[in-house]
Amino acid sequence: LPCPVPCSQGTFTLRVKGASMEPRFYNGDLIFVDPEVVAESGKHVVVKLEDTDEAAFKQLIIEGGRKYLKALNPDWPERITEMSETAIVCGVVVFKGEITNSDSALFIIEIAPCRVRSKEINFAMRES
Repeated sequence: LPCPVPCSQGTFTLRVKGASMEPRFYNGDLIFVDPEVVAESGKHVVVKLEDTDEAAFKQLIIEGGRKYLKALNPDWPERITEMSETAIVCGVVVFKGEITNSDSALFIIEIAPCRVRSKEINFAMRES
């Protein structure tokens, strides 16, 4: 699957589930996640949650040495939660695309050259 931005060989794709990241990311959007990009404050990250096979997709906020996960949706309950020390950042979102219903093709939101392989991961996305 072609990734239209510079990315590492370990980059993988996930499908967004739920509404916690609206209005920037919608249910069904395709995101490219690069595990080699540094997870800095303000980046959109995929985080494996502790003691579970699930992951969360949120904005990372780092303040005073503490890490938080923030839902972009202003109506989301518990919009900001502290990230536990056992949670693992799996990667940073480097690109967003959408699958159009009309022709099932990847609709490009941003453009640049790269290749990425789809990766099966052993956890499921969840709304948190």
